[in-house]
Amino acid sequence: MPSAGAIVAATAVAHAGLAASDAFGGGRSEVALKVSQGLAYALSVWAVRVPGRVDGKEARDAARAGGVETFAARALLRPHPRAFAIWGVIFGGEGAYVMSLALGQPVPPGFLAAATPPLVAAYVFQSLWCAAHRPRHMHSPARYLSVALLGSATYAMTRVHGTVAASGGGWLFVPFSIHAAWLAAATLVNFNSSLARGDGVADGVVAAAGAASAAAAAAFGVSMADSVPSAAHALTLAWALGHCAAGVAAQRYTIPTLKRTAAFMPWLCGAGAVVCAAAAAWVKLRE
Repeated sequence: MPSAGAIVAATAVAHAGLAASDAFGGGRSEVALKVSQGLAYALSVWAVRVPGRVDGKEARDAARAGGVETFAARALLRPHPRAFAIWGVIFGGEGAYVMSLALGQPVPPGFLAAATPPLVAAYVFQSLWCAAHRPRHMHSPARYLSVALLGSATYAMTRVHGTVAASGGGWLFVPFSIHAAWLAAATLVNFNSSLARGDGVADGVVAAAGAASAAAAAAFGVSMADSVPSAAHALTLAWALGHCAAGVAAQRYTIPTLKRTAAFMPWLCGAGAVVCAAAAAWVKLRE
């Protein structure tokens, strides 16, 4: 696995590439754009299958033997394991999209040119996250690198989501909106877990971060529903918050400060899920 320094360098190159594409992009053939998307998708599928991540089977087995836990024990924003079933929808849906490109399925005019740079960048950032989210980084400041990578992937995929909304793409493009929302939720979850792993971080700070993150996720869902209307995006955040409510409820906290906050976190996350679901309904009513 690459070192933290190598991952930082690769991340900087990816950001520079995206910025350069924004500034000087254009003129690329449709075939080149389709191939770029397909290769980037294949990279992300390969990267997620490389064993050894903190949230992988090997790490979970090690955690039971006293190793690094998937989510820090103090973290107050933790999804129930069932939440991750959404990855099947994301990868399956995006795989169907890539296959449709290979088969010559038409796409809205201008979509490929606008979506390819941020989509490729999002897949690269997500692949780098797979390299960074490893047990050896979890007890050093390098653990925040995975948070930065998920944030970068969220930014890039949210741009793709905006392009989908602007182009009026159909059901074939919905997985990108789901992916953008799920990455946003994952960034907050990863941040809370990374913060909670810090030995010098007070319990009160961890508790406040958990509550603030749940509120931020709900606010983001409503904001996006208003600015870039998508029922799928809002419903994905509802899914994430609902499973965070279940995840916190299933966790047993013994530290008094965390125990008090954990008592109302399921209600807070649940309320956020309802708000995001209502935002999704509002989007559909406006269509």
